Amino acid sequence: MTINRPRAVKPSTLPSSAPDSSFRGGGRRLCAALAAALAALLLLSAPAAAQPTISSNAEETAAPDTLISISAADHFDNAGTNPKFTEAVFSTTAYYNVAVVSPFNGLLYVEAKSDAALNAMSPPPDSSFTVTVEVTMANDEGQTATGTITLKTSYSKILTAPPPPPPDWPSLSQTTALEAPPGSLLTIYAADVFDNAGTNARFTRVGRPGTARLHYSMSTISSEGVLYVQAKTEAELNALDSPPDSPFTLTLEMTMTNDEEQTATGDLEFTTEYSTEDEDPVE
Repeated sequence: MTINRPRAVKPSTLPSSAPDSSFRGGGRRLCAALAAALAALLLLSAPAAAQPTISSNAEETAAPDTLISISAADHFDNAGTNPKFTEAVFSTTAYYNVAVVSPFNGLLYVEAKSDAALNAMSPPPDSSFTVTVEVTMANDEGQTATGTITLKTSYSKILTAPPPPPPDWPSLSQTTALEAPPGSLLTIYAADVFDNAGTNARFTRVGRPGTARLHYSMSTISSEGVLYVQAKTEAELNALDSPPDSPFTLTLEMTMTNDEEQTATGDLEFTTEYSTEDEDPVE
C-alpha cells in the first residue's frame, strides 16, 4: 500500500504587506509639499493691512501757555503698530513757543504763547485763531501716510479803542483886533487867538511888516512861544521925529505850532490910541 506523505510547503514568494522604505520617504515629501501649498494659499487669501488715513476730526485745542503732546495713533485711522510722526509743517509758528516732532518718541509737541505774549504781537491775532499742521506718519509695518491736523487756540485779547479822529486844523480866531495902550505890556498866547489850537499851542515866528514896529518897544516871542507886545509911552511917541497918527495900528503875521505838529499862520492887528502934544490927553 502506498502512503502519500504531505509535502513540505516552501515559503511564499508573495510581497510582504508592510511598505518598503522608498514608499515611506515619498509619502513624507508629498505631505510636506501639500502643507506648504496650503500655507501659501492661506497667506494669499488673507486680507492686506489697511492703509492709515487721517481721521475726519483731526483737531486739537492748544490753550495759551500749555504744553500738549499729540500722537499719530489719536489722529490716524488704521494707524498700525507703533505709529509715529516723522514730520510736521505748520502754516505758521509765530503763535507758539514749542512746535516740534520729537525724534525719540514720534510725538508732536505744541505750546501756544501766553495771553500777554499774544497781545504783545504787532498785530496780535484774533481772540480765537486756528493753525493747520501737515503731518507725516510711519508705522512698524512700513506704511506711511500724510494728513492735516487743525490746532485751535482762544485767548483773552486786549481790545484797544480805535484812534481818535485827527483834530481840526488850527485857524485864526474871528477876534484878532487887539488894543495896545501906550506903555502897557501885552501877553498873548496862541491858544487865545487860534481856534482848534491843539495841545501846547505856541508861537514860533513873528513878522513885523512896515515901519509901524518903530512905535513899539517890544514885539517878540519868548522861548515858551508866548508873544509879548508893548507900545511906546505917550512921551516916547510924541518925542519921535515923526509921531504917528492917533490911533495907529501894527499888524503882525504870526506862525504857530502844537504837539500834534500842526502849523498855522494869521495876522494879529494891534491898535494904539494916545494923546498927541497938540491934543488933550486921552482919558
